Formats: sequence, C-alpha cells, structure tokens
Amino acid sequence: TDSALMPQAPACSPGCDEMRLGNTVCDIACNTTECVWDQGDCGYYGEYELEDLCSAGCPLSWLGDGFCDEACYNLACSWDQDDCISAGAGCADACLPSFIDDRECDEACNNEACGFDGTDCDADADECYEQPDGSDYRGTRHTTASGLECQYWSHQTPHQHTRTHLNMPDAGLGGHNHCRNPNGEEAKPWCYTTDPNVRFELCDVPPPSTNCSLKASNNPYHYHTLCPVDCAPLLGNGFCEMRCNISSCAYDRGDCGVGLDLAAVIGGYVSPI
Repeated sequence: TDSALMPQAPACSPGCDEMRLGNTVCDIACNTTECVWDQGDCGYYGEYELEDLCSAGCPLSWLGDGFCDEACYNLACSWDQDDCISAGAGCADACLPSFIDDRECDEACNNEACGFDGTDCDADADECYEQPDGSDYRGTRHTTASGLECQYWSHQTPHQHTRTHLNMPDAGLGGHNHCRNPNGEEAKPWCYTTDPNVRFELCDVPPPSTNCSLKASNNPYHYHTLCPVDCAPLLGNGFCEMRCNISSCAYDRGDCGVGLDLAAVIGGYVSPI
C-alpha cells in the first residue's frame, strides 16, 4: 500500500507533477524556471526571458498568432485574443472550454464560474457508494478522520505521489481534494494530507449503501454545459459528431437532429446534407 512509500522532496514548482516533465504535453504548473520550462514541453526553454510577458509563460508575441496557447488563456492576456475560442472572455484563467466535460476534473475549471468543470468533478454527487472499500465513493468529504485537510490530487506538495488522473483515469481523481480510494488500495476512502508530517490518512465517510444513483461523470446521457471549442469546425458539416451532439452545440448544429434519440446516433445515423 501507499503507506510503504517514503516521503519525497517537494516538487520543483507547486502543483507540478514531475512525472510528467518532458512528456510533450505543456503543463502550466511546470512552466517555470524552477522546472526548466516543463523541459521544453511548452515549446521553449527560457530563451525569451527578456521578452515582454502578459502572464507567466506567455510572451506578447503569442497573442493573436492563430495558435491556442494554454499559458495565454487568461484575463491578463485577453484570453489569447480569440486564438482559443471566439468569445468575449473565458470563465476562469487557464480553463479552456474544451476542458469542460472532457472526463477529467481540471482544477482551473472546478469553480462556480465554470460550472465546476461540468460533470467532471462530480460536484453534485451525494455520499452514497456501494463497494465495501469505497472505491466508487464520489462524495465531497475533504478531511481525514483526525480532521486533517486533504491535499489536492492534482498537487504534488507537500506529498509527491503517482495517484493522478493520468495514471488512474477512472478513479475519480484530478483537480479536487475529496477523499477517494483509487483501485481499492485501502480499506476505505483516504487522501494525502496537507500536513507535511502526515503523508496520508483514511477519511470518515458514511458506510456503504445500496441502490445509489448514477454519478454524473459515468452517465452517458449527462448534460454538457458548454460546446467544446474543438467542435467549432465540425458543426453543420452534414455528419453527426457524437462529441458535439449536445444541447449547447444545438445537436451538432442540426447534424444530429434536435432531440434525436442517442440510440439512433450510436446506430450510425448521419443527417442529410
């Protein structure tokens, strides 16, 4: 179990998972001098240090260049000047529209302005779970049995770990600090603590129950709050795109039909041009 792991040194930058450095994916938390600019994952190595920046990691020359730069998607950089989406403003800094309802709980989007990342963070889940070990618990308890505050699963401080959404995409982890039991490793839900001297503890959650309601993140019919930004070039092209077949995209701008039964789409429906 995780209790056998030894405490490790702090991450190179708060919130940066050093296991992901140099993985070709730009991680904003690692995009710092301390982490060597995410080891080049963000497309640079610090050579523009003297260039004017509108926010950390975003030089002014990147604005309006036709490329969506995650580091520039914030109020200070005017939301990358419509490089990411044609809209007046985003819901929160670093929360791209495509992050919402992408089945990963993103910390930047897990707030009221962004609808708590759609259903990705199970913000509306109750405390009901059925598995004896609580591996299916998706409630919001965020303190341990002794009262310690839980560390965010997306953070690597004060305790570094490998229990991340990247490694365990179906365990309910990500940008929140709610008690979980990924892969049923412990007897009940637990969390890493914010106390540097206490690595992890079990949480005081209610006992398992039966006939729990389906969690929104596992519901294939759940409502998507925003039209994903990558749907823009696909809307109204005559083909029903499942990712865009949601009310906020007006059912793929008619390609999937208004109120079309999902079973028909899965069966191969293509709207007439």
